[in-house]
Parts: sequence; C-alpha cells; structure tokens
Amino acid sequence: MAPYIETVRLILRPYRETDRAALVDILGRCDVSKWLSKVPYPFGAADVRITCEDGSSRWPETMGIERDGELIGAVSGGAHVGYFLHPEAWGQGIATEATHAVVQFHFENTDIDAQHSDVFHGNDASRRVLEKAGFQPAGEGEVYCRAQDVKVPHTEYVLTRADWEAMH
Repeated sequence: MAPYIETVRLILRPYRETDRAALVDILGRCDVSKWLSKVPYPFGAADVRITCEDGSSRWPETMGIERDGELIGAVSGGAHVGYFLHPEAWGQGIATEATHAVVQFHFENTDIDAQHSDVFHGNDASRRVLEKAGFQPAGEGEVYCRAQDVKVPHTEYVLTRADWEAMH
C-alpha cells in the first residue's frame, strides 16, 4: 500500500476513484487550467486519469491533497514538482505546505539529486510557493498550454538535494 504523507493540515495520498468529481470540478475551472501546461479546457470526466496506462498508481509522483476529508488539489514530486488547488483553497499556504512535504519526502526516500519545476509568467502565487521551498530560477523558456492553446513564457526552477539539505 502506498504511504500517505501527513502535514499539519493535509493528507497527501494516492488518487481514489471517488476523486473523479472533485478533479473535474477543480481542473474544469479556467482560472486553474490556464496555469497548467497539460490540462485541456474545458476539462471533463473523460480527461481524468486516476492511474497510469498500465493500471499502476501514479504514486508517488502525483498525489491528491486532502483537507478535512475532501480532495482540494494535487501535488506531484519526483524529478518535476507541480501542484494545483481549488480556488477556494488559494492564499492559505496549502500549496506551500504540500510542496514542502513532497520535496522532503522525495529527497529522503529517493536518489533524486534535483527537483525541477516551472511557472508561467504572471503566476506570482505559484512562483512564491517555489521560492519558499528553496527553488531557484534556472532559465526562461516557452511551453505549450493546452487550456490556452498557445505557447506561454515560463521560468524554469531547480532545487538541488544539497541546497535542500543546507536549508534543513
């Protein structure tokens, strides 16, 4: 069974089949999907992928963020860190809390030496989440955003194991 990561307010856990409606609700919002490169808009039930193509869980790379028994978003770890939240959860430090937890989990439980992320220009809240976790800008680029159907400029970020350990 996949482990759960518990923080002060959150449980990070594998997706469940019962998360489908919440995922459609969250990712079906343009104000969420416009900041994510791979998510289409509109986003519907047919777009939900709870498991990988081979039927295995996406854990530990992608996990749901649960607060008070409800799925309110997701966070991914491994070599690439990313996150999204229901707009009602914005501005409460939840993405920061989840990101810190997943970064710590992966540096403590894998041999990954660096984690990467990226932020679309204009997404200042997401940029601040990464910077609080210790990520440093590593370059500029463009990435295709399915929801907007355009290439958007973004900043690439990196956090090395050595930098993480120095911070903690």
